[in-house]
Amino acid sequence: MHGSDGKVTEHLHVVTLQVQDNNPEDDEEEQETIYDLVRRYHRELKAEFIEEKEIEIVELNNGMVYPMIGLGTGGITGASQNSQIIKEAITKYDYIAIDSASHYESEPAIGALLKEDASLRSRLFLTSKVWPTDLYFQATLDSVQKTLTAMRVNHIDMYMIHWPSCYDHLKFVDCSRSKDGKWQQSYEALSKLYGEGIILSIGVSNWDEELMVQLLEEFPIKPQVVQNQMDLKTMDWDFKDYLNDLHIVLQAYSPFRGLAAGEDADYREWKKILSDLCDEIEQEQGIKVTPSQLSLRFLYENAIAVIPRSTKSQHLKENNDIFAFEFTNDHYVGLGGRDAEKEEL
Repeated sequence: MHGSDGKVTEHLHVVTLQVQDNNPEDDEEEQETIYDLVRRYHRELKAEFIEEKEIEIVELNNGMVYPMIGLGTGGITGASQNSQIIKEAITKYDYIAIDSASHYESEPAIGALLKEDASLRSRLFLTSKVWPTDLYFQATLDSVQKTLTAMRVNHIDMYMIHWPSCYDHLKFVDCSRSKDGKWQQSYEALSKLYGEGIILSIGVSNWDEELMVQLLEEFPIKPQVVQNQMDLKTMDWDFKDYLNDLHIVLQAYSPFRGLAAGEDADYREWKKILSDLCDEIEQEQGIKVTPSQLSLRFLYENAIAVIPRSTKSQHLKENNDIFAFEFTNDHYVGLGGRDAEKEEL
């Protein structure tokens, strides 16, 4: 899949395996490309560790699996801090999904960790994203190559479009020279690399239903994950239902942002609800639960994957330890659950 210099090859010969049809009356033969086998190989490679650690996963619409809890790294600054947090999350608290982006400092931190211990790669689910200024076909190919180089890997588990456009309100990026970039160009590039087995799954971030309808009309490969900012207050049930029907996983980033700020009256009310429920669980079950753990558990019960970010060791531990307490239907409804039954993707 890569040349000797480590760069993504432009053209690959796709080997097609002919699978014997059990029904001789059916003239059509099932075909499986070598890249389907690559995906199956990586899924099976991770299966033993997932089973051993009892890691909660979801099956994606392309047959791959993905952890329901991962580590978000956006906003973590400095090589030293990124390296320390990522290493601790993986080696001490059994995180296997690490979310990054092409301009995050976590990409080279992941690469440094894998240089130190290459055996970790076989169990990790690595995600990165194309930057809003690179929404062009070649720029996206280059972005993926830079990610592979920084992370010291020859494939990546998921690559996403970070934003559908380089919006003026994105204060962290200068969009003045990127006004003509189109997410369609990036998606075409990701589809190419997906077909070559370099990207095992495709995702989009900061997306809505209108954009998804357009994507599905224009491209034959649908994404496996949509990653949006989401918390208890901003739950978009209609969009979630829409994605469920498509078997596309919804993943929440920054699930504590509003709760942490606490400036909005609605968020102050949510903090009180969470605090009261935590007290109730401690009294009834004898287990101390934090509002963050309860929030993550609610999202999990709604089949929403999460990638909380933290720079504190105790919070890293708590965010990946949300199943020690019984989550009842009363808790579910109290946090805004729609039905008595918990939902499945």
